[in-house]
Amino acid sequence: MLVSFTDKVEIKDAKRLGNGQMVFDAAVARVGVYRYHGSELGRPELGMVGVFRPESSIFDEASLASLAHVTVTDDHPTTDVTPKNWRDLSRGWTEGQIARDGNVIRVPMLIADAGLQDKIDAGKAEVSPGYRADITEQTGVHDGESYQFVMGPPRYNHVAVVDKARGGSKMRLGDSWPSTPIIGDRTVTTKTIIFDGVPIEATDAAAAAITKLQSQVTDAAAAHAVTIAAKDSEIGKQAAEIVARDAKIAELEKTVADSALTPARLDAAVAARTLVVDSAKKLIGSTFVADGKTEAQIRKEAVTAKIGDKAATMSDESIIAAFDTLAALIGDSKNEADPIRDALNNGGGQITDAETRAKSARQKMIDALTNPDAAEKAA
Repeated sequence: MLVSFTDKVEIKDAKRLGNGQMVFDAAVARVGVYRYHGSELGRPELGMVGVFRPESSIFDEASLASLAHVTVTDDHPTTDVTPKNWRDLSRGWTEGQIARDGNVIRVPMLIADAGLQDKIDAGKAEVSPGYRADITEQTGVHDGESYQFVMGPPRYNHVAVVDKARGGSKMRLGDSWPSTPIIGDRTVTTKTIIFDGVPIEATDAAAAAITKLQSQVTDAAAAHAVTIAAKDSEIGKQAAEIVARDAKIAELEKTVADSALTPARLDAAVAARTLVVDSAKKLIGSTFVADGKTEAQIRKEAVTAKIGDKAATMSDESIIAAFDTLAALIGDSKNEADPIRDALNNGGGQITDAETRAKSARQKMIDALTNPDAAEKAA
């Protein structure tokens, strides 16, 4: 797999020539294990990994040759340096005297651009070679450091002068994801955290901030869920109340429909009231007036007329029963015999035993209606 890389090394012992050009040399590569973030290798799911650069790759003749006479740029360009963009990007070049210094490659550089020289004088004091190299997955250990990939011989494209703030004085690969970046003179440890499913290499302070943010997001989501649940519960209660009201309305509508005065019901109601009024007139006499009175009032007035104040303590059901019984006993004055009436109509004649028994039976009935307990004892 071919991958693009950048390293970081510190500029040391920069000198100016008589013609105003600036020269220095830098150790741009070494044998060893470098730390990369998986995203730099096209494998973001891996987090930080080790890439071993063996001696056979670092000191490969073709690789060393590619480092001679390459363009020096002010920061890394967004694309490789080519003949088409060289005039715009070039601020200097590397010399051809590439040298091995132990396990390190050293290369002399020349800065011809006055603007970049001023930046270097002001503290822009690191160089970062940009190159491509094949890597293969292979695990192992070198000088006590484990690795998961092995790098093939690099093919250099340019060397960029970069700000010191972006890296330390030690040589590094993958300057975007340093395992132990240096800020000023202070070494800062980093850790890999997962944010929204993406692994991020961050300093302890940044990791703490991100973790706090994640917690706040989680808490906000939980609070939102509680609010939604409460709203759903409230909506559910309102829906239940609406269903209950609809059921009540339906019940009332049915009651109204059932109680509606159809012609048949009206005829029945008139007939029933007429029967009650006629019976009351028979019990009370011709002086009885039914206008403006309910059937219950009429019944109670008739029963009171027959049995006196005892009717005042009787229940509605007892009044109805007494009224119906009294009305039945009186019967139709034109068609039914009334022993009491007949005896009185005989001019005070003798009342027969049958008449006496009928009168006694009527009185017992009245007593039973007005005082059930006394009637039961008498029986």
